[in-house]
Amino acid sequence: MCPIWGSDSVTSWIMASIEPRTGKTASTWRVRWTHARQRESLTFDTDRDARRCASLVEGLRHDISAEDAWRQLNGITEQVRVDGFTLDVWARRWASAKTGITDATRDGYLSHWSRLSAAIIDGRRLGGTPLAEVTAETVGLIVRHLQDADMAAATVHRYHATLHQILAAAVTSRHITYNPAAGTRLPKIDKGQLDEGRVYLTHEQAQALVSGFAPGMPTDLVVTLLATGLRWGEVTALRVIDVSPDVVQVRRAWKRSAQHGWHVGAPKSHRSRRTVSLPPRMAAVVQRLTDGRSSDDLVFSHDGLSRLTRDHWIDQHWAPAVRRAQSVGLTVSPLPHDLRHTHASWLIADRVPLPAIQRRLGHESITTTIDTYGHLLPELDTELLAGLDRVLPDGHA
Repeated sequence: MCPIWGSDSVTSWIMASIEPRTGKTASTWRVRWTHARQRESLTFDTDRDARRCASLVEGLRHDISAEDAWRQLNGITEQVRVDGFTLDVWARRWASAKTGITDATRDGYLSHWSRLSAAIIDGRRLGGTPLAEVTAETVGLIVRHLQDADMAAATVHRYHATLHQILAAAVTSRHITYNPAAGTRLPKIDKGQLDEGRVYLTHEQAQALVSGFAPGMPTDLVVTLLATGLRWGEVTALRVIDVSPDVVQVRRAWKRSAQHGWHVGAPKSHRSRRTVSLPPRMAAVVQRLTDGRSSDDLVFSHDGLSRLTRDHWIDQHWAPAVRRAQSVGLTVSPLPHDLRHTHASWLIADRVPLPAIQRRLGHESITTTIDTYGHLLPELDTELLAGLDRVLPDGHA
């Protein structure tokens, strides 16, 4: 094989392609595909080798770089560099040095890594494994370890993604020569698992939930969550100045980090900083929440100044309301975050386009919106085909 590989930035590349190229003295075959939003390519001396490469890439759903593909095709599985790092030392260095993420995201990576590090693989703790001794077999055993612990397939994917990032950074920093987590075959995620634990309330169930709050108990927070789809950390960080009868300005959110504890900071991502329009029926709620209050007061709070703690609010208000609603027929057990899911499901039922829902929910990527709620559109293909059928011209034999 001819070990020629390349990589350049690209936004989309659908399938691995084989391109024959004829020169003055010889012919070559180039295989191209996209991995991690980069266009990858390998060039071969024979059509047979090119097809082997394309088959490997497609089999791994493009989750492999050109260099790693060349190594696998040539049977090279050992790391070349040895810099003395254990996997634990490198993972924590990587997490502490990673830029462009919030403290909460960093804590999430470290939480994932703490569980992975403690796993016993081949008789020793994974965190104590020298970085250069981590192989594709090691990664496979880690995935098996997580599955044997009855971890849901979607959660296994998330833990593997953290490990993949840790090892990819080690390749970039030239501590190892290839990423052994690339191309790992992961358990299939059933669509039902994506909805595991989520509750999508019907309009009738939402009304039953609100009616479950005893007289004098607060329902404005519930109605606001249903009307806006805001996250708990966003809605409880709203100030009077952020709210008007027709819009809510999401400028801040409560954050928690090991270093700073609970504090107010920027929303989850750039797109989470947004303006959310309110339906006309919310005008009375907004007036009730803001009349006579200082512009810097928190809209939802124990005293206008301190953070409304989720667990306390659930224990004191939410859980009793759910129990009352269940006593008269409510058949589900929602949590406050399910009101965000419910908001999205109502918009989808009203045929609101997914990009508009993405903007309203503050998802950084449309992919997040599709992955989270796309399965609520089972009729989409039917409508698409019906639309095509209406406009296609008649042919003739």
